[in-house]
Amino acid sequence: MSVSKVCVQAERDGDPVAVDLVLPSGTVLAELLPTIVELVGVPPPPDGTVRRWRLQRVCGTHVDESLSLSDNDVRDGELLILDADASPELGPVRYATPQQVAGSTPVAASFDTWLPGAVTVLATTLAAVTLAGTAGSAASITHAVVCAVAAAATLVAAVVTGYPTTSCLGVVALCGATGFLVVPSDPSPPNVFLAAAAALSTALLMLRLSGRRATGLIAAAALSSLVAAVTVAAMPLTVVGAALSTAAIALLAVAPRLSMLAAGLGAENPRGDLAASAASGHAVLGGLVTGSAAGAAAGAVVTAAAGPAGAAVFASLVGTVLVLRARTYVDADRRISLLASGLVVYLAGSWALVSSRPQSVVAVACLWMAVGLVAARRPGRAPVVSRMLDRLEYGALVAVVPVACWVGGAYTALGLS
Repeated sequence: MSVSKVCVQAERDGDPVAVDLVLPSGTVLAELLPTIVELVGVPPPPDGTVRRWRLQRVCGTHVDESLSLSDNDVRDGELLILDADASPELGPVRYATPQQVAGSTPVAASFDTWLPGAVTVLATTLAAVTLAGTAGSAASITHAVVCAVAAAATLVAAVVTGYPTTSCLGVVALCGATGFLVVPSDPSPPNVFLAAAAALSTALLMLRLSGRRATGLIAAAALSSLVAAVTVAAMPLTVVGAALSTAAIALLAVAPRLSMLAAGLGAENPRGDLAASAASGHAVLGGLVTGSAAGAAAGAVVTAAAGPAGAAVFASLVGTVLVLRARTYVDADRRISLLASGLVVYLAGSWALVSSRPQSVVAVACLWMAVGLVAARRPGRAPVVSRMLDRLEYGALVAVVPVACWVGGAYTALGLS
């Protein structure tokens, strides 16, 4: 057995001492430390403070305890210093943080409060869409002023009533319609970009003013940011739709991590009110999932309406990703938003397929009947089936980008088709 002859220096009762030791060079240093402390004769602290003993070189670098002396390149005759690091005082311990966060459910509105709020948002959005539909007409500027005044009035009402989410969403819709109308042209990408930018700014402002993270406002901000990103430059409608769906799926993939960072639930933020952080994380995650699902559905519908080759294939891939991703969420609101968006995408793909190939109407109808029967039966998922669905989702995710390039005409532009 090879050995290493070292000199260990330490402090004993306030006086420095040096002890020559012969230690096995192939043994892990962590196993030797208790013996080294005993041989050097360092007394325990009188106050009972827990200490962590470590060896360090004269230059101040610590010797790795997970390696042996030979692996640390400790040579015969080398001087090592035995030092103790006092254990830091324990702070607030968060026990079983993942279980606590998973067990905290988001606050759900009752039917008595949900129905009036839904009617309010629907009515305000319909008014905004109706006025935005007059873009490019002689009265578009007048209608823009009407939208701006209505948005200001709704904002005042929201401030007076304590910033309810329904009123805040009404302000977002009216500001988006105002941005759509102020562009002096027929409906075009600049109108959509300015509307999305106005809606995004308004949603962020309402989040700031309200002082809370409302799922609806976060969803509006997520959707507006996606739309603004894909319409910042003038592109064909098929490219805009494919890019919107692809960007939405990318945001959906990183939504859990973004929600953890926004709520301070990461390992780098071990302190704070766990209940408040969990509620904030649920709200952010719900908003990102809802906004991403809506963006993916909107992009697929735009692509199907443009009618390029492969629109049905692209819609089927996007719908598959949304529907299969719903399996990973327990919260009903997120699952409903993903399943509803996936259903819309499948409808758009079916319409695109029937429009381009009328002879496929029977096959499409049979497929929808099969989907209805499977959904009504709701078969249980065996582990093997779950793994197969996971692989199917991964395959659909991998195929989204190449098919989006095909639908957008990238291969044709490069001369590959």
